[in-house]
Order: sequence, then structure tokens, then C-alpha cells
Amino acid sequence: MSKPPLRIAREKREMTLQDLALLVDSDVGNLSRIERGVQIPSRELAEKICKQFPGEVTEIQLIYPERFASDDSSEEGDDGTSIPNRRVGDKEAHGE
Repeated sequence: MSKPPLRIAREKREMTLQDLALLVDSDVGNLSRIERGVQIPSRELAEKICKQFPGEVTEIQLIYPERFASDDSSEEGDDGTSIPNRRVGDKEAHGE
């Protein structure tokens, strides 16, 4: 099962959606949909979310979470962050 970067960063800090909602002045429903890639955040909200996870979550990851989701088969980098086995530019990722 793949996890989007926002969920990975949030769970790493043992932060609930409610905790994040309070920090970024949003509601849990919006953040849940953003985290699942169902809803695209506004620029302002994306910036607020990224400020809570410096170096862990980027605005582009919030806009295109499916491109950055990691799964159980991902590798771990030197800094402990997840490195997906498939990259956006891979032929397999584009159905070639």
C-alpha cells in the first residue's frame, strides 16, 4: 500500500490530522482529502503545510502526491527518508 509524503511525514512526527489542522488553520476533512490526493490545496495552504515539515514535504508533492507516494518496496536513503523504486521518468511509470 502506498503512502503519500504528507502522511509519511505526519506519522513520523506522531501528528494527527487534527493536530495539523490546528497548526495550518484548516479542517481535518480538507487535509484528509489533500493527503489522499483527492483534493489539491490552495497555494496558501500548501505553503503552510510545507512549513510544518521543512525538508520533508514540498508543494509539488502536495499537488502531485501520486508521483511521490512510497510503498513497502521502497528503499531508505542515508537520512532515513524513503526513496521510491520507480521514478517519474522511468519507462514503466509511463506505461512504456
